[in-house]
Amino acid sequence: MKKVYLAYLLLFVIVAMLLVAALMPAGAGSM
Repeated sequence: MKKVYLAYLLLFVIVAMLLVAALMPAGAGSM
């Protein structure tokens, strides 16, 4: 059960980073 939770958490982090990169190209470039 914990593995599934970690997998969803990782997926959420990836999606959040993609959204930030799409909304703020300048901020993503400095990351």
